[in-house]
Amino acid sequence: MSNKEDGFLPKGYTPATSSDFMKLGEGANNIRILSKPLIGKLYWVSPDGVVREKGKGEKGDKPYRIEYTQKLPKEVLEFQTKEFWAMKIWDYKDESIKILEITQASILRSLYEFVNDAKWGDLRKYDINIKREGSGIDTKYFVMPSPPTALAPEIKDASESSEIDLSSLLTPVDTSDPFEGMDIDEHDVKDIKKNIKTLEPDEEIGEEDLPF
Repeated sequence: MSNKEDGFLPKGYTPATSSDFMKLGEGANNIRILSKPLIGKLYWVSPDGVVREKGKGEKGDKPYRIEYTQKLPKEVLEFQTKEFWAMKIWDYKDESIKILEITQASILRSLYEFVNDAKWGDLRKYDINIKREGSGIDTKYFVMPSPPTALAPEIKDASESSEIDLSSLLTPVDTSDPFEGMDIDEHDVKDIKKNIKTLEPDEEIGEEDLPF
């Protein structure tokens, strides 16, 4: 029986694909930010459940995202995470609504400075060009805002009809203490936690390996 017949899935639902996410390509990437950012912490876990080192790992690893105010799981250390901003944007190249996730510190720093500059302020009031040059460890990003302009009617209509939900990117995680309430010596707990392993990276995950 199809979904149309039994109503198991919401009407009009289609699963998210890589095309829903914008990947910053070589050269100019012109966008209009349409939402406040979802800000959080990102880390990667191997198929065996081992937390990777920040920015390191292999294909097949799973990304975990939690809000920046949320407490990390016990097995994840702060230095293993990267800050991310996820925003609903208009991609001028494809003329479509997409999700842009930014983890590059240089871009985040530039956007933060624009927000706190009285001449620019809210990122939703003007177009932004993120220029990418180079590749690998030599990749550089340059962020340039355009003069503030009203949002084009077609972009506003597309944004209002979009069903993108940024909160769906977040991963439910258990941040409770597995040793809480147990009658275990404090020194034993520390010894057990020391044995929670993290995997040494075999190779670095490049941008081409990411799902978006």
